[in-house]
Amino acid sequence: MKVWILNGPMNLGGTESLIMELLRNKDKNVDVALVIHSSKGNSQGVYDEEIKRLGITRYDLPSVGSVGVKAYKKAFEELIAKVGVPDVIHSNMNAVGGIICKIAKECGVKHRIVHCHADIKYRGSKISIIKSEIGLWLMKKYVNKYANHFWACSKAAAKRLFYKYENAVVIPNVINVKKYLPNNKTKEIEREKLCISQDTIAVGAVGRIAPIKNYEVIIDAIAKLKTEGINARFYCYGSAADEKYFQTLKERIIKNNVEEEVCFLGNSTEIYKNLNAFDVYVMPSITEGLGISALEAQANGLPTLLSLGIPTETDMEIGLVQRVETTNAEAWANAILNINAKEVGVEEILSAFVKNGYDSTTKCAEIYKMYKDMVI
Repeated sequence: MKVWILNGPMNLGGTESLIMELLRNKDKNVDVALVIHSSKGNSQGVYDEEIKRLGITRYDLPSVGSVGVKAYKKAFEELIAKVGVPDVIHSNMNAVGGIICKIAKECGVKHRIVHCHADIKYRGSKISIIKSEIGLWLMKKYVNKYANHFWACSKAAAKRLFYKYENAVVIPNVINVKKYLPNNKTKEIEREKLCISQDTIAVGAVGRIAPIKNYEVIIDAIAKLKTEGINARFYCYGSAADEKYFQTLKERIIKNNVEEEVCFLGNSTEIYKNLNAFDVYVMPSITEGLGISALEAQANGLPTLLSLGIPTETDMEIGLVQRVETTNAEAWANAILNINAKEVGVEEILSAFVKNGYDSTTKCAEIYKMYKDMVI
């Protein structure tokens, strides 16, 4: 059977992490192809080399937003004519998946999955939010009419996109837990690479730099700690998905006089190693579908501070997670300073991830079985 997994460029992110685990744990009886959607000249991702090494077939299509529906439909039909009709398409692009499923149905694709990875929320002026909500309302009509399998990374994500959200299959983003377990030797190496002294509180984050991530609250928190004489530094891995927002963060850093204390480090393919450098992990996002990097942090045994916008399912309930008011910089500063540095054993971590369904080995096998059961 043939399955197409549809996504944007394969950079760091929860969706991409799940897809990579599916590719690494591929069922030998399923022919998987990755269909990358991007604007012109923007298709490269940090996982491209590994995808090539895994021998995964890759096709490229323009994103719907970059060329419009008519041109996208033509490109999709041309790809179908060239390589044949897949048995299943698995769209991981939230609401856009509705348009793709309509075109796929017209091309004869019988099984069409829309997988929602976000509890979709918008920021900006009231007018811009209203416009975005109207756009989402229209897109939801396509999703619910033309998809025939509905998956989501959390209950909140399902409720945001699907009419019959209670019937959606919740498939959480998963990780290879053993890969992320804490390692003291790696900790020494990673802290040395970043020149982190023993008296420094190393605050870490992983995720694309975009408004929804709300990194400004951490910059303000670090500034507050500095004025109190606390040596804390913020290290963030991830690409600048929104250059305008990134520029506002740079300006905020200068204004708060924390140029030495805040470091944006770009993408990394070794987050499982990099996490060892941190004393505390933060995820201040306005909202997340699930928050896979918070799972990675807990797998590393890190005390983890989550905003109130992160789904409750993200907490592995092993005593590492603390909730913080989303936009209250003083609350974040206090939480960083007074973090509970509880040590959690490796066996407890492994057991919690398996129990909660976030271990990639078992979950990927379940997903491939679901693909097969659709076609049988």
